[in-house]
Amino acid sequence: MKININLEIIATFFSIAFLLSSCKQKEYIIPVDIQAFYMDSKTSETEREAEHKNRKIFGALIENTVEKHLPSTDVFSLSGEKYDLAELVNGKTIIISSDPNCPAGVASIIEDFPFLKKKLHKEFEDVNIICLAIREEEDDYLERLLSDLQNHYNEIYIIDNDQALSINMVGASQYFLNKEGIVKKIVFGMACDRNYLVSVYLKGLQLIK
Repeated sequence: MKININLEIIATFFSIAFLLSSCKQKEYIIPVDIQAFYMDSKTSETEREAEHKNRKIFGALIENTVEKHLPSTDVFSLSGEKYDLAELVNGKTIIISSDPNCPAGVASIIEDFPFLKKKLHKEFEDVNIICLAIREEEDDYLERLLSDLQNHYNEIYIIDNDQALSINMVGASQYFLNKEGIVKKIVFGMACDRNYLVSVYLKGLQLIK
C-alpha cells in the first residue's frame, strides 16, 4: 500500500513538472517599440541612414515575432462581435492585414493576394486565410475597404491599431502560422514582381506544411 502511494505521488510530481515545462516553452510575440528607433533620428536623414534604420526595425519585428505564438488579441467581426485572434487560428493559417489608408497595402490584399490564391490554389487548399483591416481613430476609408474585401475573403475582421502593434503587425503584413499556432514567417508589404512574390509564398507555405 505504501509503495502504491509513493508511486502515485511520483507520477503526480512528474505530471506537474511536465505541465510547467510545457508552459515555459510557449513563447508569445514580444511587441517592438517602433517609436524608440526614431528617438535619436536626425531631422534630415540620408537615404542610406533611413534604409539602415528600416532594416533594424524590420529585423526587430521579425526577431520578436517569428517562432512565437500569438497572444490574446482582440478583433471584431463586420457585425461588431469581439473575438480572440489566437482562438481563430485553426490549423495552418495565413493572416493578412492592411491599413486602409495605405494605397500599396490595400492593393496587396485586394489585388496581389487574390492573384496568389488563384496561382497557388493547390498549395492553399488546406490553409485558412484570415484577413484583417487595421482600424485607426480616424478612418475614412475603412468601410470602402471592408466592402471590397468581401469579394475576396470569407474570414474578415477589424483590428484596432494598438492591438495590431501589440503583435508587431505593421501596415501590409502577412503572417504564416503552422497548425500549432506558431508564426513561422512574416512578409511585410508586397513585391512589385509577382513571380518573386510567388516564390516567397511558396517558401512560407513550405514552412507551415
